[in-house]
Amino acid sequence: MKKKNIRMTIFTVLLCSAFILVPNNLTTINAATGLFIENFSTSTYYDVANTNATSWGTGLVESPDKANPELKGIYNNTNDPVDVFVEGDYAYVADYHGDLSILDISDPANPTSVGNYTMGTGAATPTGVYIQGTVCYVATRNWGLQIVDVSNPANPSNISAYDTIDHPEDVFVSGDFCYIADQFGGVQIVYVNNPSNPTNSSAINIGGNANGVYVENSKLYVTDYNSRFLVYDVAAPWAPVHLGNVSLTNNAFDLSVDGNTAYVANGWAGFVTINVTVPSNPTILDTYWTGDYVKDAKFEEHKVYVTDSVSGVIVFDVTNPSDITLIGSYDTWNWPDGLFVKDQMVYVTDYFGGFLVLDHTGFENRVVAQSTSIVSVTDEAQIVKASMVLENYSTLWSGMAIALYLSADGGGNWQYLNNGEEITFTNPGTDLRFQLVLICYNLVNATWVSELNIDYTTELDGIGKISPIDTFETNDNTTTLTWYSLTGANNYLLQVDSTGSWISPEINVTISGSVSDYTTAPLSDDTYYWRIAGIDSDGDLGKWSTVWQFNIDTIAPDQTALKTPSNNSNLNDATPYLEWWMTTGADYYQLQVDDSNDFSSTTVNMTTSNTDYTLITPLADNTYYWRVRGIDNAGNVGFWSTYYALHIDVTGPNPPVLIQPLNDSYTNDNTPQLQTDITPTAIGWQFQVDIVDTFVSPTINNTQASNSYSIPSDLSEGRYYWRVRAKDSLDNWGPWSAVWTFTVDTIEPIVSGPADFDLDEGDTSHSVSWVLTEINLENYVVFLDDAAVDSGLLTLVGDDLSISTDGLAVGSHNFTCVVSDRAGNIGKNTVIVTVIAVIAEFNQNLIILPILALVGISVVSILKRRK
Repeated sequence: MKKKNIRMTIFTVLLCSAFILVPNNLTTINAATGLFIENFSTSTYYDVANTNATSWGTGLVESPDKANPELKGIYNNTNDPVDVFVEGDYAYVADYHGDLSILDISDPANPTSVGNYTMGTGAATPTGVYIQGTVCYVATRNWGLQIVDVSNPANPSNISAYDTIDHPEDVFVSGDFCYIADQFGGVQIVYVNNPSNPTNSSAINIGGNANGVYVENSKLYVTDYNSRFLVYDVAAPWAPVHLGNVSLTNNAFDLSVDGNTAYVANGWAGFVTINVTVPSNPTILDTYWTGDYVKDAKFEEHKVYVTDSVSGVIVFDVTNPSDITLIGSYDTWNWPDGLFVKDQMVYVTDYFGGFLVLDHTGFENRVVAQSTSIVSVTDEAQIVKASMVLENYSTLWSGMAIALYLSADGGGNWQYLNNGEEITFTNPGTDLRFQLVLICYNLVNATWVSELNIDYTTELDGIGKISPIDTFETNDNTTTLTWYSLTGANNYLLQVDSTGSWISPEINVTISGSVSDYTTAPLSDDTYYWRIAGIDSDGDLGKWSTVWQFNIDTIAPDQTALKTPSNNSNLNDATPYLEWWMTTGADYYQLQVDDSNDFSSTTVNMTTSNTDYTLITPLADNTYYWRVRGIDNAGNVGFWSTYYALHIDVTGPNPPVLIQPLNDSYTNDNTPQLQTDITPTAIGWQFQVDIVDTFVSPTINNTQASNSYSIPSDLSEGRYYWRVRAKDSLDNWGPWSAVWTFTVDTIEPIVSGPADFDLDEGDTSHSVSWVLTEINLENYVVFLDDAAVDSGLLTLVGDDLSISTDGLAVGSHNFTCVVSDRAGNIGKNTVIVTVIAVIAEFNQNLIILPILALVGISVVSILKRRK
C-alpha cells in the first residue's frame, strides 16, 4: 500500500448547517509523507459550472458577499394588482379593481404597458391568472373563468368564458384541463382542449373554501381557507380521487410544489413546508413564522419566495425542507399579494404599491468548489481510502457550514465525509478529486478557507487469472496455477484452501513478482479455492483477486452396463438407438461401434453427456459390436462395458417374378388368381392391382403371407395393371416386381346371321354370311352339318364370314358359325338352308294339259248356266 498527503489551500463556499465544522481536536492522517502545499496563487480550480470559483488564485478562498433581493423596476399605473404570470417578455397582471394588464418586461428596469383586456361592463374583480401557450386563463370573482387570446399581447381578445358556482380565487392549467379554486364551489375541473368551448369535466366538493390549486404529476394540491391542505389523484380528471389531507393552523392561500415537497402560504401562521411523498398521508415538515400575513409562496431551485403583508418579499433556503432557513428579504412598503419567480427575477403584485420587479441574481448562498485531478495512480492500482482535514479556515458563524466530498474515480461518484474522517471509497478509482460545498445564510459575515490536507491510501488491483479456469476439474493432484503479472507487485501472496474460509489454507506462499505461475504439491481429492494478491514495495498487500475453484478427482467412474438393444438383436434400422445405464461418477460417456469385437477400426467413436445416442451415419448391412464407458470431468476413465452384438439388415427381398395371369393376357374370370414365384427370405407379399400403371389409388392393395392371391370380389370389365413386392422377417420390403397387365372380359362375342332360307336343287351363287361383333376376337369355325368346313383367326370387329351353299344335296342343312375371343368367351349362330328337288320338263306338260282341259270344260259349263 502507498499513503500520501496532500496539503492544499483552498476557497470553500456555503453549505447546509447539518455539516457545520467543529475545529477542535482535528489531526491529519499520515501527513508526514508526500506533503503538498497549495496557496492558490498559481493553480486554478473550477466549480461545477466550470467557472473559476470566487477568490481562487489569491491565496484565500472566501464566500461571496450576501445580498437581499434588489428593486429592479416598478410599474405604478395599476389598479390593485393581486396576481401575476410571466411568459416570455410579458407579465400578465390581474388587477382586482380593474382588468387584465399586459406589461412588457424585456427591460426589467422599465416595465411598460402594452395591452389591456377589459372583461366588460361592471366589476370583474380578477383574482388569478395562468398562461398556456397564447391563451390566458383569468379567474374572476364575479364573472367566473375568462379565456383570452394573447397571441398579440398588444391586442388581447375574448375567446370564451365559463361560469363557476361561487367566486374563483386561483387557476392552474395542466394539459387539456383547467383547475379552478372556486371557494365554496370547491375545485371546478374544466375541459379546455378547445378553449372556445370549455366544458365541465368534474367538480370536487372539498367541504370547505378552496383558495389555491397546484397540479404536478397527476396530483392536485388544494389549500382550504379553513386551514387545510388536501391532495387528489387527477390521473383521470373526470373522476378525481381524494388521497389525503393535513390540518394547518391558519388560513391557507397560494402554494407551489416541487417533487415530494409542497410550499404553502399559511396566512398568520407564516410559511409551511409539507411532505407529500406519501399522498395519502401528507405531513408538516417545518413552519417559519414571518411575523405577519403570508399570501403566496413560489419555489425556484433550493429557495422559496413568499409575500408577507409587513416584511414584503422574504427569501428562504429550503435545501432541507425540514429546516427552513431565512436568506433575505425586500420590503415592498405596502401590501404584497401574488408573485412569480423566473431565473432569480421576482415579479411582485403589491395591492397598493403596483407591480415590482426584484433582482436576486447576484445572490448565491451556495458555492461548490471542485478540483481537477490531484492524485493519479496507475491502472494497476486504485485509491481505496482517504481523509480530508481543513487546517486553516475562518470562524463558522451562525448560518454557515462547509461540507466535504471526495471522489476516487475522477468525479464519477462523490462520497461525503466529516472533517478529519477517513473513508473507504464505495467506488475506488485512479483519479482523486475533492469538492467543497459552502452554504452561508449569514447576511453579515463571510467565511474562508486557506489550507486543507488530503491523505489517501492506494491498493494494488486484483490480479487476473489465466488457468485453470474457474470450477476446473482435474485428475492431476499437482495442479499448476497461472495468473497475469502485475507491474506494481514486488511479490505475490497465493492461497489455496479447501474450505474457502482462508482460516487455515493448505497453501499460503509468497512468490516473487517476476513469477506468474505455481505448481502445487500433491493434493488429496477435494474441491479447492484459490486467490492471489500483489504485494507492493512497502510490503502492503493489494486487493485479492476473485476466488476461483478447482477440483482434484483421481477416482474413475464405475463400469457401465448396456441397456438396449439387447445382445444379438436383429435390426432393420441403419441408424439404431443405443441406450445404457447411468454410471456412478461419470459426467459423460464414450461410445464405440465396430464391425469387429476388437474395436480396432471403429465405425463410431464419440462422447456424450447423455445415457443414450442415435447414430447419425447409416450402417451398412452387417453384424456390429458396441460398448460404452464412463468418463468424469477430471479425465478419469472407467472400464468398458461388456460389448453387445447387433445385426443390421435394412435390405428387402429381391423383386418377385410374376407367373400368372400372363402379361397382356385376357381372362373371362373376374376374380382371377394372381401368383408369383416363391422369393427367397420372403415371409410376406404385397399385391397391388390398379387401372393405371402409377398405382396412385389401387383397386386391390393386399398384404398376405402367401405368394398366391385370389381377387375376392368381381372386377369390372377392362384392363388392369398388377405388381407384387416381398418383405423379410425384419419387415424390410424389397423392390416392386415388373408391372404386368391382364384384361377381364366376360362378354360372349355376338354372331349375327341371316334367317333360314330354301334353295332349289342345283341353284348356285348363294352363300350364308355372318356379322361378328366383339373387340377381342380371336378365331372362328364354321360347321356344315357338324363337320368343320372353314376356320381361321379374327382380329376386327364387324368382320363378315361367308360360306357358299353350292353343291348342297336336296334336304335341310345346318350352317353353324362358332366364334371365340381372347378371354375364351364363345358366340355362335346356326342358319338352316333347305335344298328342294326339281321335276323333269316332259312330265310337267302331261300334267298341265289335262288340268287346262278340265278348267276349260268348267268355264264353258258355267257360261252355259248363266245364259
